[in-house]
Amino acid sequence: MKRWLVILLVTLAVLVLVSPGLIGELAERNVQKGINLAANESGKATVTTESFDKGWFTSEGVYRIVFEDGKLRTVMNAEHPELPSLLIKTTIHHGLFPIDGFTPGLASATSTAQIDSGMGTIIDVPGTLHTQIGLTGDSTFHYVAEKGAYQSAAGEQISWDGADIIFTSNADMTVVSIDGKIHALSVDSTSAHLMIGSMTLKGEQRKTTGGLEVGHGSFDLESMTASDASGDTSLQGLHFDSVAALHDDGASFILRSNVADLDVPGMQDISYDLELELAKLNPEDLATVVSGMRALQSAEPGQDPTELYPGAEADILRLLSAGAEIGIKHFNLKLPLGDVAMDMNIAIKPSPTSTGGSWIGLLMAADASTNISVPATLVDFAQAVNPEIGPLITMGLLKLDGDVYRMAARFDKGLLTVNGAPLPLPMPTQ
Repeated sequence: MKRWLVILLVTLAVLVLVSPGLIGELAERNVQKGINLAANESGKATVTTESFDKGWFTSEGVYRIVFEDGKLRTVMNAEHPELPSLLIKTTIHHGLFPIDGFTPGLASATSTAQIDSGMGTIIDVPGTLHTQIGLTGDSTFHYVAEKGAYQSAAGEQISWDGADIIFTSNADMTVVSIDGKIHALSVDSTSAHLMIGSMTLKGEQRKTTGGLEVGHGSFDLESMTASDASGDTSLQGLHFDSVAALHDDGASFILRSNVADLDVPGMQDISYDLELELAKLNPEDLATVVSGMRALQSAEPGQDPTELYPGAEADILRLLSAGAEIGIKHFNLKLPLGDVAMDMNIAIKPSPTSTGGSWIGLLMAADASTNISVPATLVDFAQAVNPEIGPLITMGLLKLDGDVYRMAARFDKGLLTVNGAPLPLPMPTQ
């Protein structure tokens, strides 16, 4: 019995004392993979390793991320020819039982960031990123920022109340999640003031074998106020949430958004509620279009998009010809002059050909309808500003129903009817 106990203790000692050096290489690769992923998701970027000092229990690395499209330079309003970059300094504790804690895992890391302006100025980025890499390669990234402030040489003052964000991923980063909160942030200058309330981020995403990403996410902004020479703008309760999924009848995407209150110079008490849905999309064709659209993200200013995605038109036509449902489930807009409401649905029957057919064939396969209601007070105001709206009423495209103008339109097999009356449409010849 004692013999087996000694063997067990010796084995544990080997795991604890010998494993850090062997695991250090794996930990470095995992951290590098995470930095590369973050850079790629942020746009066209180059990641280089400035230095990496590997120790038995602890390693330290410095990584530089340069956004080649100049986004960081634009934000900083820098004119120096050298692009600004992001410096990430990371300390990695590796081994089954890293020396900074007792949670079993491959490694844990602590990272901080700085902005190199390219002009000799280094700016500390608030917060610290704590990383835990599990035995199976799963990773947890926990970003924490305390309350702080920064004042530029020009006198602009930026202050923040902190942040707490947790990001998780599996070993190959095909399943990721985020849950966090960014507290209030304010920016003040001699001519303007911006105050952004707390923001909440939540979501989970999974990459399918076909290349699509499915899952759900949400974003909430508590409030925002902006003041400058043109006046005051304020927003309360902005919300977004989305769901992407795969079903037996195809892929779907739902987007919902609403604002509780929006005040802009000259108009107050505005709010809206919106829900969009795409459904019954062919997953393979959708994955092709999504991949092509991602290529457009690397477009340079003024660059022709067709150079990066020459097959866009054919791919989109093939996707829609395979069948689709596109809808505005509801759009309700509250204005001081009344409430505007709208819904729309477009159903496209699958094309009998696998090549995607033609735009004319797609049009003839579509069954679409929409309903719109606009308060009479708003229509009267619009007519006073633009008399060309009058013929819409005369032709019956807008029909008065009490104190609301309504439009009910239907398109089916090339025939358009508005409020029950047929309306001829010029059809393309090819």
